[in-house]
Amino acid sequence: MRLQTWILTAVASLFCITVSAAEWFVSPTGSDSAAGTEVAPFRTINYAIETANANDTIILMPGDHVEGSTSWGGAGLSRANVTKKLIIRSKNGRASRDSTRIVGAYATGGGSSDPVGIGTGNAYNASYPYIIQANYRAGYFTHYAGQGTLKSAQVRYGDEIVDLALERTMATYSKEGEDTVLATDPFEVAFSAGTLKMQSRFVFEKGTGRIRFERIILDNPNGLEVEIEDYLVGTYGKEEYSLDMTGITLGIQGDDPVQIDYLYKYRHIEKPSGIAYANVPQIQARLEVGGDGCAVRSEEGIAFSPMFRLSAK
Repeated sequence: MRLQTWILTAVASLFCITVSAAEWFVSPTGSDSAAGTEVAPFRTINYAIETANANDTIILMPGDHVEGSTSWGGAGLSRANVTKKLIIRSKNGRASRDSTRIVGAYATGGGSSDPVGIGTGNAYNASYPYIIQANYRAGYFTHYAGQGTLKSAQVRYGDEIVDLALERTMATYSKEGEDTVLATDPFEVAFSAGTLKMQSRFVFEKGTGRIRFERIILDNPNGLEVEIEDYLVGTYGKEEYSLDMTGITLGIQGDDPVQIDYLYKYRHIEKPSGIAYANVPQIQARLEVGGDGCAVRSEEGIAFSPMFRLSAK
């Protein structure tokens, strides 16, 4: 028995930060009609962003910066359309050191003007956009069971569920034409009524953004009838925590297409066939999950778990 599903990804932009060319100052007691200098600072971060040129630095003076609905970017607030490379930091480094706060927003702090990105020695801190993060919410154990960003599959027998993220094994690398293949060694999936021997194959189709997942049952001595669901739990962000999901759309493409806006209501869409997808305009990305003869599902998260889940079974 072989279940074949796939995921299609497309990410068209990267972000980086470079050394500043000019400095602009913002203070809660300043004025947006001022010069933006340290002695005559602007009042709002948003105005500083509009005024600054690419590679400039915006420096936040001590105090509470209340940006309202025009914030430069924070969870729960609307965003300015930032299309240039900027550094935004508090005057004396991290915000906690000088009582600089962006009230109601997600402040990154920092203070370093060192260049970051591949080839600079600071690749780890480059803060490139992600869909599935490699570290903090890397998988099944690192946040809470089943809610970390993850690409995996679940095997169900009745009320019993085994997540293949928990099945440790080795894998081998090979080529099929121009495509790259990772094939796991056989592993066992145990249920109360018997044990399956399975293998997973991952085929990276060159130049397409498509990854094909194959779940193969090598041996089923007890004749168990099982259901296999391949799924992806993703989010959008550039740092440790995910950012505002507003603007993301989830849907199912097919004979009876349907789409919803991400509203943190834990809603889901399910169809007996088609392609489940998530559009993430913040980083110009679209993810699709589907499979031959598979039912598909798109699901949004909640405020405490701001993620989305796409699956095919």
